[in-house]
Amino acid sequence: MIDFYRSLIKLTRNGLMLFVLLLNFQLAQGQVLVNVPGGGTGPGPGAAYNYRPLGTFWGYDRGQIQLTAAELTSAAVPNGIIISRVAFFLNSYNNPTPNTPVRVLLREVAGPAGLTPATYASVSSAATLCFNGTVSSATFLPNTWVTIFLTSPFFFNGGGTHLEVIVESNFGGAGGEAFNGKIFSRSNLGFNGFQYWGADNTPPAGNGNVTTFRPDVQLYYNLATPCASVPAGITAVPFPSTVCSSIPYSVSLTGLYPPFNSGYTFQWMSSTVGAGGPFVAIPGATQAIYSSPGQIATTWYQCQIRCSGGPITNSSVATVNLNSPTTCYCGSNATSSVDTDIGQVVFGPMTNPAAVGTTTNNPTSFNTYTNFTTTVPVQNYTQGISYPITLRQITSGNFFFAAYFNVFIDYNQDGVFDPTVERVYSGGPTGPTSAAPITTSVTGSITIPFSSFTGVTRMRIVLREGGNNTNLPCGTYVWGETEDYNINIVPGVPCGLTNAGSATTSLTNVCPTQVFKLDITGTVTLGSGMTWQWQSGPAAIGPWTNIAGATSYPFATTEAATTWYRCRITCGATTLYTNPVLVTLNTPAQCYCIPVHIPNCNNMWTSNVTFNTLNNTTGCSSNTTLAYNVYPASGTTTTTVTQNQTYNISVTTSGIINSIISVWIDYNFNGVYEPTEWQQIAVSNPPGSTATVPVTIPGTSGTGLTGMRVRSRFSGNPNTSTSACLTFGSGETEDYLITINPFYTTCMCRYPWSIYCIRFSDYGMFGFVD
Repeated sequence: MIDFYRSLIKLTRNGLMLFVLLLNFQLAQGQVLVNVPGGGTGPGPGAAYNYRPLGTFWGYDRGQIQLTAAELTSAAVPNGIIISRVAFFLNSYNNPTPNTPVRVLLREVAGPAGLTPATYASVSSAATLCFNGTVSSATFLPNTWVTIFLTSPFFFNGGGTHLEVIVESNFGGAGGEAFNGKIFSRSNLGFNGFQYWGADNTPPAGNGNVTTFRPDVQLYYNLATPCASVPAGITAVPFPSTVCSSIPYSVSLTGLYPPFNSGYTFQWMSSTVGAGGPFVAIPGATQAIYSSPGQIATTWYQCQIRCSGGPITNSSVATVNLNSPTTCYCGSNATSSVDTDIGQVVFGPMTNPAAVGTTTNNPTSFNTYTNFTTTVPVQNYTQGISYPITLRQITSGNFFFAAYFNVFIDYNQDGVFDPTVERVYSGGPTGPTSAAPITTSVTGSITIPFSSFTGVTRMRIVLREGGNNTNLPCGTYVWGETEDYNINIVPGVPCGLTNAGSATTSLTNVCPTQVFKLDITGTVTLGSGMTWQWQSGPAAIGPWTNIAGATSYPFATTEAATTWYRCRITCGATTLYTNPVLVTLNTPAQCYCIPVHIPNCNNMWTSNVTFNTLNNTTGCSSNTTLAYNVYPASGTTTTTVTQNQTYNISVTTSGIINSIISVWIDYNFNGVYEPTEWQQIAVSNPPGSTATVPVTIPGTSGTGLTGMRVRSRFSGNPNTSTSACLTFGSGETEDYLITINPFYTTCMCRYPWSIYCIRFSDYGMFGFVD
């Protein structure tokens, strides 16, 4: 899939290359190069850092760089500029990936300087996509600036606003190079000027990590001049022109440059009917380039352009075609050809192969991935019917290792195996057990749901040695095999709705980021032709609101508050509703991971924690065998603090060895101690000594009861922002529940011609502001 996507990018780039060369030739006239901060060519690059922003250590890596208004002013960057290139300083590299798929986005923001933790989706959705292509390995030269020519230059107004450069590396899978594959320079700032995200196999979804260490940036810009009119012959260009479902892409304009002038306004329109429309305005698509998160059907685009409020000029129409799902499925395979393989698949009318062969010492057990979609005849499977499945394991060796089978069917035919609702069977472990004989196969059944699409679709079977029942449908593993088949889903009996049944949930209590599955039971009149729409509400009687995109069952989702769910089922002119089901949101205290210290305390422990009015003295003897204690939200083991206020936290450690100490406070109340919620208290605190640091409660934190974790261990060992759940070989963990109160201002009339504002905290009124 990655190779196919890259080939599309290369083909599209050929069509844009002449435009890029002409554009940058024109922009080079009077162009200014600047390092921020510094002005002119700026200071030399900072210290060598790590692989960001263009490395592929992670399969999917993102970074948000903020250049503040003050820095831009110090660098003599004027208002009203067109940014045509960005560059990053490469210190060194060690066997980097040959090519790096990159997207560069820019945005202009107001407000206080500095970044706060946020999801990448929220950051990028308000930005303009300026480059979407591949950075060649020839560009990565040690001790030079790696320059990216923006396909769509960015107009920056300035005048007290900040500039943000957002960079994606989209290698895919588990990444393409080591941590030191590329080393870029950074500068240490006095504010949080950099936020980063990273994940393998799928793009990162959670909040990012903010830091004062920011990659060095070089900008190339020209002054913008007011436009006089909209030139004729403006062309809309898709990039790429053919995509898989839910794959991001962009549509940009050519013919508007050179020169790129200020004063233009844009409105992108789309149609799923045809090149002749009708076209509908896309909300928020008001830049010279439109960045789409993905599509589920072939779509046509046209842009309306104005100059200084003049008449509308329409661009040409661009088409973004949708690939067949069969070309879009993710990769899955073992990395070792020895040992475990799938020996036989029996699923209803399909058997492959006819004879399973020997269980051990099997000479055919050398496959890592096998595609049977064209070699095994496609069998029919009817909606509403349950089919037996038997999966057998073989091995090339003489010892049988335990493994798990996981089966996925792409019921909605979108080219993606949803690991929650399209995981249709899990079985295992096979292999040695406490009882003889050895388990060499698993058996179960699969019912084809009436909500599935009819027609030919893909089935994937993953056998993973040493795996589990939640193994993913994509990615690599060491021993085992993945096999793909095509099956044909045919309509079942026609629907006749008389009983909607009851909504059910896979989990009755969940944490904020925990995925659960909504299903239906007791609907005795299921049949083909039915439609489903899930709804949510605050109570069992509603009011009910449709959940966007929730038009099938089972349906996987998350929630941020305790919620009731029901499904509206329609058959022809008849509509009924299931009985609702309640999914309760756990308190943060019920969601925190349980850390382990082995052995218990091991010559060092936390003997006192003091934070505001919290004051708790303990000894190692009071700890569990895991050296982990949870203290109640009462008396001296809790406290109340206020947003925007600073409090000292003091931790005393005892024993015979110096300690490294950390604290986390769950500011966003999601039941997870995240790296952005961490603070180092000490790195080498002597036994019997107390370490004290100030803690400022963010004004953006949640309010109410939340968790605080204090962890200690032997000095010299890691106890960093990502250590909240790790197993330690020494020390102790103590968990507390504290209350965060809001910080707010109330304004009241003092005289008819004036007002005054009173600021409140948990201690009452403390300030007046005219």
